[in-house]
Amino acid sequence: MPNDTYNSPFNARYASKEMQYIYSPDFKFKTWRKLWIALAEAEKELGLDITQEQIDELKANADNINYDVAKEREKDFELYSMIETLAPKVIADERKIYKGVSANVDFYSGFVYSMLGIPEEMFTPMFATARISGWCAHRLEELVNAGKIIRPAYKYVGWHRDYPKMEERK
Repeated sequence: MPNDTYNSPFNARYASKEMQYIYSPDFKFKTWRKLWIALAEAEKELGLDITQEQIDELKANADNINYDVAKEREKDFELYSMIETLAPKVIADERKIYKGVSANVDFYSGFVYSMLGIPEEMFTPMFATARISGWCAHRLEELVNAGKIIRPAYKYVGWHRDYPKMEERK
């Protein structure tokens, strides 16, 4: 099955070649690659630790797409999208909660670990390790405050700095 043409019962009869390409896996996955490259370039410009070599490697492989893997990953995105859509409705109905319910970063951790090629048996240890300091701080706070975790209003005690324009930055 070609990846440069959208396949449906209607495309041969009703869609132009250009339209068939716009909806093709080739166009979709190459567009995603362009977006990832643009994101990496923007992050580098903002000072994140992304090297020019890494960006050059992304560009050199922009058209090197494993369509089978990409289609499998797309199924994961569809699953997460469906869960994000349905979960708040189900939770609101079942628990009679009428304010919004949103996924936090933990919802995506397993998905990201999987995309990074980390074995599943490492998911829980990594998840827990990242939170140990917070859990310990909560426990110490409970011990010091007679079983209560205090959440005082946060006050910034530092000094304020002007926001430098991009061309003024080092």
